[in-house]
Amino acid sequence: MIIRVAKKDDLEKLVPLFVEYNQSLWKLLPKKDSFFKNPKNNFPVYIKKSVSYLLSHKKYYILVAEESGKLVGTVSGWVEKERNSLFKDSCILGNLGYFVVKKEFAGRGIGSRLKRELFLYFKNKKVNFITLEVNLNNPAKEIYKKWGFKTYSEKMSLQF
Repeated sequence: MIIRVAKKDDLEKLVPLFVEYNQSLWKLLPKKDSFFKNPKNNFPVYIKKSVSYLLSHKKYYILVAEESGKLVGTVSGWVEKERNSLFKDSCILGNLGYFVVKKEFAGRGIGSRLKRELFLYFKNKKVNFITLEVNLNNPAKEIYKKWGFKTYSEKMSLQF
């Protein structure tokens, strides 16, 4: 298996990976809240636009795990200078974005390898803290806790 930086040419291979990932996340959202738009009709088109955006902006660092020419996992991150109430001073913040491993490849260490490579990137960028946003019902929270992440705040939404 190869871990490498994603290229614009990877777009078509990344779309099915992100569709699978987002469909699993969709199941975690509260159904009674009408402001979560059901993306079933245009989902692959929306995902393609989003992934294309990530691939075309230098802000985002995207890695892919490739096995036998198939993309089986991906992780994205970006770095920014941050000053907010969580930190004493301004700091360099690493943000962990999408983290996806195809279901049939789970448990093979692919996620750990992607994480290790992304964290090396963050280390080289002199990051002080790494943050991520995760759905409250996502079982991946347990993996993040195992990696040392702690909950300091919750993001809330209100339809306005």
